[in-house]
Amino acid sequence: MRPSTRILLLLLISQFLFQANAQTLTIKGGLNLSNFLMKDNTENYKEYLTMRPGFQLGGSIDIPLFRELISLETGIFFNTKGYNMKNSEEGDGYEIIYTEKCPLYYIDVPINVKAVYGGFNLKGFVTLGPYAGYGLSGKCTDTWEYTYQGTTTTDTETLDVEWGKDNDNDFLRRLDYGITFGGGVIFKRITAGISYDLGLANISSYRDYESKIKNRVLRISGGFIFGKK
Repeated sequence: MRPSTRILLLLLISQFLFQANAQTLTIKGGLNLSNFLMKDNTENYKEYLTMRPGFQLGGSIDIPLFRELISLETGIFFNTKGYNMKNSEEGDGYEIIYTEKCPLYYIDVPINVKAVYGGFNLKGFVTLGPYAGYGLSGKCTDTWEYTYQGTTTTDTETLDVEWGKDNDNDFLRRLDYGITFGGGVIFKRITAGISYDLGLANISSYRDYESKIKNRVLRISGGFIFGKK
């Protein structure tokens, strides 16, 4: 069994062991705005990258640690990540515009410490903790627009993401991990929040020239709480 698979399996087992003591289950969904940190020892590609919209869907459980104020929140989420890229070049009578759209699909397991404050019906909360993710699939679509003397032609190519550690043939490594922090509000059994996933794992398969790729995801979610309150 691969080390990345063992880590994810242990997190999943831990989550289900915790569930026996959980007081609440929350079903969540929402909007993801994802991007990459992409750089090497010669260039930072930030100026070419833009956020990619996507979604999240999953469930979380709360394990009380200190009364109703502090709890351990964990769960399983299907998350979209990835990036959009755009670059252009102009010359004497011509222009080339290159765009790349690359949605990625992950299973993520967060383990957050959650602090709740406020009144009976309306409460606020903040969360902080690590997450681990496993890349399932991805597909990148590259488009080139060539304009020469007023005439434009377009070429498009779509390729599946190759996952693995091969420096020459693969694109991304499957195992992702990082830190999640966020906050939100709870009104009776309705919850809404915003969080940010700061990827710490270098998921680039290509490691020459100190190449680095790390996930960045802004998540806006809403959910419904089941169980005790």
